[in-house]
Amino acid sequence: MQQLLLNLKNWGKSFVSYHEGLPWQLLVAVVTICLIPALANLVGVNFSTSPVALKNGEMKPEELNQAMLALRGVFLHVILEWTSVCLALVTGACSLLHYSLRRNLATPILGISLLVTGLIDAFHTLAAFHMISGVADSTQFIPFTYALSRICHATILGVGAGFALGGRQQLSVEPTFKNLRTLLAVGVIVGMGAYSLIYICANVPNLPQTIFPNSIVCRPWDAAALVVYMIAAGFLIPRLMAREPSLFTQGMSVSLIPLMVGEAYVAFHSREQFDNAFNIAQGLKILAYLVPLTGLLIDYTRAYQQEAELLATRATLDIARKIQQGLLPSKSPDIPHYEIFGFSTPAGAVGGDYFDYLNLKSGETGVVIADVSGHDVGASILMAQTRAYLRAEADASPEGHRLITRLNSFLSHDVNDRRFVSLFYFALNPHTHQLSYVAAGQMGYRISTHGAVHPLQITSPILGIIDGDIPRGPTLELKRGELLLVFTDGLPETVSASSGKAFGNEGIFDIARKHLDASPSHLAQLILTAVTSFSEKPVPADDLTMVILKRVA
Repeated sequence: MQQLLLNLKNWGKSFVSYHEGLPWQLLVAVVTICLIPALANLVGVNFSTSPVALKNGEMKPEELNQAMLALRGVFLHVILEWTSVCLALVTGACSLLHYSLRRNLATPILGISLLVTGLIDAFHTLAAFHMISGVADSTQFIPFTYALSRICHATILGVGAGFALGGRQQLSVEPTFKNLRTLLAVGVIVGMGAYSLIYICANVPNLPQTIFPNSIVCRPWDAAALVVYMIAAGFLIPRLMAREPSLFTQGMSVSLIPLMVGEAYVAFHSREQFDNAFNIAQGLKILAYLVPLTGLLIDYTRAYQQEAELLATRATLDIARKIQQGLLPSKSPDIPHYEIFGFSTPAGAVGGDYFDYLNLKSGETGVVIADVSGHDVGASILMAQTRAYLRAEADASPEGHRLITRLNSFLSHDVNDRRFVSLFYFALNPHTHQLSYVAAGQMGYRISTHGAVHPLQITSPILGIIDGDIPRGPTLELKRGELLLVFTDGLPETVSASSGKAFGNEGIFDIARKHLDASPSHLAQLILTAVTSFSEKPVPADDLTMVILKRVA
């Protein structure tokens, strides 16, 4: 009993805490509907459709009416049963489709249990009204197979829940043709078994007695089904809910309420065929089949809404990507005696890397390559701010260290989301061949005509952390044929999907050594192609940005 109470407590927590769970109004509605028949009975409403005795002899119009009254229980039984069958078939089919949507194997497992029960109900109805050949008396067959279908439903539901709980991991499995084929095969096999079971019962002349009008337990077989439902509701379903809190498992757990209430009506109050308690139970069974389907429909609706939001977000990000790409230089500047080329490939729709060329009033060409922490929308916004600030201040503060000092002050005071910027800036005078640079947390590399690599050491910390002056950087002169390479960490830190090794700085330097005579644009394309091929992934894990400067005369 203690374990039962604990399971029910966990069920309640799972139902309440699941952030995308079924609306609480649905649970209230189910409980309310279960109470309505009892309240209606208290005020004198009777749902029975017990047959009226027919007179012998030729049927007159009034006798035909009497015959229709005699069959009204049959008609209502057929309507209720086939409503249940249709709901079970639709829910079972939707659970298989849901598997491809949510990739949760618990849903089709429970859906198949409901599908098989629906087939049992269908075969039971067809045989009861002689649409499947048989010899059983319908007065014995209908109560017996009704109880049998409830026992089978509870048992299959329990077995399915137990199977779903059997593994150590959650049942989020990638949908494959093999998995779907297995589920369909199980459904066909169990469906054939259900048909065989009903067919055998239909051809047994004398079925066991199931109704005992003068007993406290009027229908012991249905009482057995009630016990099985209680076991499923008390032990298996709460554990499955805690482990797989989907809308469908929630719906299955809620559906046990009308199922147990209906079985209690039949087991303790149904003393004849199609009486008040029996018809109430059939109506509650429809409600029980409808709740899981409602869970699936709500899940489909939410999935559609999420897809619509995702498409809208993608469209917005596409616009942002186009805008961001438009901020990058469309072509390389013409610098006497030099060739320069740069590229920037974002890891996502937008990125945090960028490079830019600045035409200074002094006649120098300023070049900046920066890496904003992260490669999301926030990083792209900060990248645009950094670019705009540098362009606005480039003429007011022509000296590199003063320009970067003002940028650092802006980032330190105005950026409050704990982001930072690593940056390499250099100004080149093509007439004197003097190149001064500032390396704020970002290194550059000078490659000689013999392939020797000379690192340009960092001259200041990264920007945006501490406000302070940025010191003046060194000055150097590139010789004819020498290269200046500046690249963000996304290139050397690209990891191979198969080996797990990083491309590394040496991978970049090796390509540069082998192609010292290549133009910067050709060399950049060789490096980008090599890195992309090395990663074995269509999309880079980090932004890839590089600028290559070469003195050609």
